[in-house]
Amino acid sequence: APLLVSTIESDTSNELYGGILGARLQFDHRWFTLGVEPRVTLGANNYTARVTTSQLRGFFDPTITTVEDDTIFSPALDCTAYARLHLHENFSVHVAYNVLWMARVTRPHENIVFNDPGVQSLPPGVVVDAEIGELMLEGLSLGGEIRFR
Repeated sequence: APLLVSTIESDTSNELYGGILGARLQFDHRWFTLGVEPRVTLGANNYTARVTTSQLRGFFDPTITTVEDDTIFSPALDCTAYARLHLHENFSVHVAYNVLWMARVTRPHENIVFNDPGVQSLPPGVVVDAEIGELMLEGLSLGGEIRFR
């Protein structure tokens, strides 16, 4: 008998829109610069969540796609803290830490509902149910700057 390959795929699209309000607080010295740049967004998330199954239990199970989409309020916070060391009037090195937090977004791995009672149900019961959560990204960057004057 041929090998059955069942497929469950999930994908999402989060499109965030909104205005950004931010500030830059910076201390400049002859030898170094310290700063922080907080920003907040109060906006909307126009999301689409999709789950597709193919040959879930057997060769004759159809390909089923379920979709959920909506527009919801979604705030975000972005903050960068940095330090620059001025080694020469034309050369500086810097380090920065950035954190981005977004509330009310949907992620593919959280949207799959396994509600299939078996072969007696048609179509297969693996569908989308968009879960709204949060996402946090953070990173560290190192760099240098050469200025030609």
